[in-house]
Amino acid sequence: MGRHAELVVPFIPMSLRPFIHSSLYNSAMLARGTFVLFSPEHNGALAAIAAVTIGLIVLLRRSVGRPTERRTRWTAASVVTLLTVGGAVFQQVYEIATGTWTLEDSLPLHVCSIGVYVVALAIVFACRDAMPGPATQRLYELTYFWGLGGTLQAILTPDVTGHFPSPSYFYYFAAHGGIVSGALVLTFGFRMRPRPGSWKWIWVVTLCLAIVIFIVDGLIGANYMYLWGPPENASIIDLLGPWPWSLLPLAALGTALIFICYSPWWLVDCIRARRAA
Repeated sequence: MGRHAELVVPFIPMSLRPFIHSSLYNSAMLARGTFVLFSPEHNGALAAIAAVTIGLIVLLRRSVGRPTERRTRWTAASVVTLLTVGGAVFQQVYEIATGTWTLEDSLPLHVCSIGVYVVALAIVFACRDAMPGPATQRLYELTYFWGLGGTLQAILTPDVTGHFPSPSYFYYFAAHGGIVSGALVLTFGFRMRPRPGSWKWIWVVTLCLAIVIFIVDGLIGANYMYLWGPPENASIIDLLGPWPWSLLPLAALGTALIFICYSPWWLVDCIRARRAA
């Protein structure tokens, strides 16, 4: 179904819909096409992601200092890797097998498609190292900022084509949910945190990646990273205006999300500095 399909918004009574301003009713913040935001199938996926994440964090925190700590860390790494890399690989195999793989839609060129491998490496390296080295720390920071700043938006406003219990539904939420789960597990389970000022290199890397993907999109007629327009399902990008003018607020939004992700740690550092003074 196309991008301008009729909205499906079950939580708004029919009697009230004529009174809702058309721009709000057609807003991307509700739902568009066949997948309804915060419907039972969406809420079920969100609940499953939350349950896995909380469960892994609790297990990791309880295992600290115990003989089972190392095994628990590797168990958490296995779960996250299975969700992320397993979901991404299954997607590729499934689309090739069903003849739905296309150059324009199936290459791993979205931030989330790259993030599945970043988070897997980050959590495996975190298990391997007694103390996180520079490579592990940088992988974690990419996971943290990309996962909470970008992929979290992808599971709240998913660009998914299938419904429960279709394969596309499962591999979408497994891979994207695994990235968010991995970022939170590394932060609260493995007790890692972004270094002061780490947002600067994350911003540069993300911008450089966006420039490269923008060029690739133009060459092959694709829309990876949604740099040539919003996705088909509802997303915040719909509210940024027409392309190409939407690129400026999109860049500003990305910058703001990076700052928002770093702000809790900035506050923590400020509080600690004041107490130490």
